Amino acid sequence: MPLLERAQQLAALHGYAVEAAAGDGRLVLVAGEAGAGKTALVEALADRLTDRPWWWSACDGLATPSPLGPVADLAPVVGGELEAAWAAPLDRDRVFRALMAALASGPAVLVMEDVHWADEATLDLLRRVARRMRSVPALVVVTCRDDAFAPGDPLRLALGDLAAQRGTRRMDLPLLTIAAVADLARGTDLEPAALHRLTEGNPFLVSEVVAAGTGHVPTTVRDAVLSRAARLGPEARSALDVAAVCGARVEDWLLREATGAGSTVLDELAASGVLAGDGETWRFRHELARRAVTAGIAPHRRTDAHRRVLAVLVEREHPDAARLVHHAEGAGDTSVLLRSAVRAGAAAAAVGSHREALAQYRRAVRHAAALPPTARASLLDDLATEAALADAWEDAAAARTEALARWREAGEPIREGDALRHLSRAMWRLCRGTEARAAAQAALDLLEPFGPTPELAWALANAASNAMVSGRSAEAIALARRTVAVAEALGLTEVVSDALNTEACAAHALGDAWEPTLRRALDVAVAAGAPATAARAWTNLHSLLVEDLRLDDADRVHEDGTAYCDEHDVATFGACLDGEHAGALELRGDWTRAVALARRLLQRADLSTVNRLHALLVLGRVQARRGEPCWEALDEARSSAAEGGEPQWVVPVQLARAEACWLEGRLVDAEAELGRAEAVADAVGGGPASPVAAWARRLRGHAGRSACGPYRFEVAGDARAAAAAWDALGCGYAAGLALLDSAEPALLHEAVGRLRRLGATAAVQVGVEQLRQARGKGAPAGARAATRTHPAGLTAREHEVLVLLSEGCTNAEIAARLVISPRTVHRHVSSVLAKLGVPSRGRAADLARRTDLLRVGMPRS
Repeated sequence: MPLLERAQQLAALHGYAVEAAAGDGRLVLVAGEAGAGKTALVEALADRLTDRPWWWSACDGLATPSPLGPVADLAPVVGGELEAAWAAPLDRDRVFRALMAALASGPAVLVMEDVHWADEATLDLLRRVARRMRSVPALVVVTCRDDAFAPGDPLRLALGDLAAQRGTRRMDLPLLTIAAVADLARGTDLEPAALHRLTEGNPFLVSEVVAAGTGHVPTTVRDAVLSRAARLGPEARSALDVAAVCGARVEDWLLREATGAGSTVLDELAASGVLAGDGETWRFRHELARRAVTAGIAPHRRTDAHRRVLAVLVEREHPDAARLVHHAEGAGDTSVLLRSAVRAGAAAAAVGSHREALAQYRRAVRHAAALPPTARASLLDDLATEAALADAWEDAAAARTEALARWREAGEPIREGDALRHLSRAMWRLCRGTEARAAAQAALDLLEPFGPTPELAWALANAASNAMVSGRSAEAIALARRTVAVAEALGLTEVVSDALNTEACAAHALGDAWEPTLRRALDVAVAAGAPATAARAWTNLHSLLVEDLRLDDADRVHEDGTAYCDEHDVATFGACLDGEHAGALELRGDWTRAVALARRLLQRADLSTVNRLHALLVLGRVQARRGEPCWEALDEARSSAAEGGEPQWVVPVQLARAEACWLEGRLVDAEAELGRAEAVADAVGGGPASPVAAWARRLRGHAGRSACGPYRFEVAGDARAAAAAWDALGCGYAAGLALLDSAEPALLHEAVGRLRRLGATAAVQVGVEQLRQARGKGAPAGARAATRTHPAGLTAREHEVLVLLSEGCTNAEIAARLVISPRTVHRHVSSVLAKLGVPSRGRAADLARRTDLLRVGMPRS
């Protein structure tokens, strides 16, 4: 079939190939719906570009793909180190290095088709390739369907990561116009408009209808595809069914042995145009054709086809456990399925395909009811480990809970204690703080009588972490150091890293030196080959740098840390890093990118409650500042933070809510939200306590506590210095808020302009109101006579406010009584508190009642 309406895309691909050969490598994502002609386009380029080797590979369409499946295609063709790496016990880093070396050796074209079916290890390989394309003379063409994903699908997110690399180009294939469809239908009796309506211009579907040769447009495209299969004899149709259940491709030897088909039958298949073969492999012309054939197989025949294929694979002891699982499930053979799913899960986990490993372990657990308690418990532990790495913490918690019961039933106290430790971590990720702390303590109580064991070392490390996140910093440091002593004696370097990490975070909370300890924790974990522990170190390093407002340093750590998490498929901490990065973008005023990243995280199907908190906070704060609905995000954030009970979350969530109330003019509510932050701020210490002080100063006119960084200028009432300090850090919104704290019209005017440029609509309204009030006062020289005669220096209006405060009136009630705005009341209340030198409304009322202030007669001002 001719390649129609693809000249522009073909020319662009050819141009990328020329650039690549000159040393500026390219990875091209060719996207389009199934049947859009992605393969046909790449094959047309191959016909033009014959001066370099072409390496073809594809991802298979099994329900759970084999890890690094495309490398199985590439290894024998590329040869050399890649073939040797694939033949050896699988080491994914060695495979990755070998592939990059092959791409760097000279101009070549690597094609990887159907990446929408890729396993996580293959996606990690592509990420690594994409990051290094600018330094190799190769063209990598990746085809994928853009109609295959839900919004939060991990594969969609991964392809987004690929597209973000400098050497990546994306090419979308549109559907054919009615003119092109008419060209394809020329010489037939088919009516072009009706054909276009049926196929919507999908090239493959058009070709199938034309090839069906029925002389009319069928009711469905499936009818057109099956019309060719219907012409086959019984033996050929049976062989076609077997081929269909095998996937897009099937080996010649497997098809022959599973069906008993001879050359005559296979020739008939080839002549039908449904299957094409090259002597070693048979493949469907398109996945849509395979699906149509599969849908037309009667259920009992489909089961029989799977059984025939499974029998051959088992007899040959085929090493691909994922394929065995696929056919065992189709055949209903639970024995082979259970055995193979466990092998497939372990194989996927070994190369970092944690999503695939989790799927295989889930299959195994569904068929493991008859296993003895210890075997089932071990399987559940494996499932929970993979669920944790995939950020599927509800699954992890459920599996650990059942495993705990099985270990207890089996009388295995050490394994029971280890399960408790793991369960504690899962509960923490779900913000179920009380349960997390209880499980952590129970693990210690159970394991300590057995003396120094690896399980005790990990339980101590977990207890230290629980103390740290709960704000018990000194206790956390003591537990971390005890952990290091036990772990070093046992040679457990990964545990040492984890404990050093916790010690550094606790030291930061106390205001002590922390960075050398945390960087040592990172180095130890990387050297030990412990990806999850190294990823935790990357995450906490980034988090503390953001907290210290070292945003440039944090950006570098985010880039390196996310690359590490991507390459080692540690989704949990990759999401942590992205959540914190969204917060850094928000601080810099890059709200569009911050919100986009937050929304992208929240779309993920598997995202722990802790990781949702990062994104919800960013989204809620920006929405509040823009005057948009923000309470859905902030309410969920409060619920999760409260359930977790940790100061590190309660404080920022409550401050975000206080800010949102303040922006809406609900000053009493803002005070209440701030009070909840203050109640736990002392447990946090360090950086998080400083914004609490700044907001206390903003809402009340005084802070009542010290602060560091730019916040110290805000607390001191030096708006100019605070704004300059924030500007030096690139934090424009914070600088604008600092200027709003001033009573000078010039600074307020500057603040309004800054905030307007940021799109902070709600904050602009606050500034406009304050500017109106400042200009309306006229700024006379010296205080008014009435003010000078008041014992506390109050104005007439401030005295009226004090009287109503003493009656227990809220700001809203005072505003109604005095016929002024709630914002004006807020300013008066702040001034009254400052002049009386008291920290709260209640103290002001109490002082007024105990003195003669309420009986002072004030002249009209």
